[in-house]
Amino acid sequence: MQNLVLDARLYHIPPDKAKTRIDELVAKFGLGPYLDALAGDLPMGLRQRLSLAVAVLHEPQMLILDEPTSGVDPVARDSFWELLIDLSRKQGVTIFVTTHFMNEAMRCDRISLMHAGKVLAADAPQMLIDARGAATLEEAFIGYMEDAIGEGAAGGPGKEAPPAAAPVKASAHAARAGLSLRLGRLLAYSANETM
Repeated sequence: MQNLVLDARLYHIPPDKAKTRIDELVAKFGLGPYLDALAGDLPMGLRQRLSLAVAVLHEPQMLILDEPTSGVDPVARDSFWELLIDLSRKQGVTIFVTTHFMNEAMRCDRISLMHAGKVLAADAPQMLIDARGAATLEEAFIGYMEDAIGEGAAGGPGKEAPPAAAPVKASAHAARAGLSLRLGRLLAYSANETM
């Protein structure tokens, strides 16, 4: 409760409106039983809901959330996304979310797939899947990543390619290194999704 009241004061929300808004958010986000608890003692899923309640307290038109569900169990993650979808669809809030979970990205209207600070592709999730001829968004993302890594290895667009007379042994070594890099990334993404 102290977090919500403090933020209402910071946003200069009049006390009568703040009380109404806080009561509304407490009910909507299921925070009622935890109003007297210390925020640091709450489970991660509840802390995320509290953070979202604080973020929308002043009724913003836009939210920017950086991996809001990292470290949250799947049930709490799903509940959190239901709140985000409600904010977007029913209240017209524009939400920018960064995530490495492809199932979360599928819930978005538009996504940008990025690697090394560069946008690889941007569109509706299903459009990106269809454009790659992939079965899932994860497969499409891996395909875009392979293309980006392949361009980087070849010097990228507009850069001079390595000489054609390079020894076969070196190119075989490079191919193994590239395959190892792709497999390493795939394993890293799989480990993140598993956690």
